[in-house]
Amino acid sequence: GEILALNYLGDYYHRQGQYALSIEYTTKSLKVATEEKDSLGMADAYKMLGIVHSFSLHQYEIALKYHEQALKIYTRNGNDQRTFGLYSNMSWT
Repeated sequence: GEILALNYLGDYYHRQGQYALSIEYTTKSLKVATEEKDSLGMADAYKMLGIVHSFSLHQYEIALKYHEQALKIYTRNGNDQRTFGLYSNMSWT
């Protein structure tokens, strides 16, 4: 519920070019996911933060750190589909 909604808001604001709001909502999503020990929610938030920092803000080192956090979680959970998508994003950083 809440984690997914916050992450969707982060994605929405990213697509609207409102990067500060995107980061704000995605960071809230990450906080709630961490508190609830929702590893997939955490990975999705890390991925979104990586996307904003790489594709939009061109802060590649920061983006790579977020992508690496997501990758650890996706790999640990055996989520191949999300892992492959993340590798695609990482290739742009």
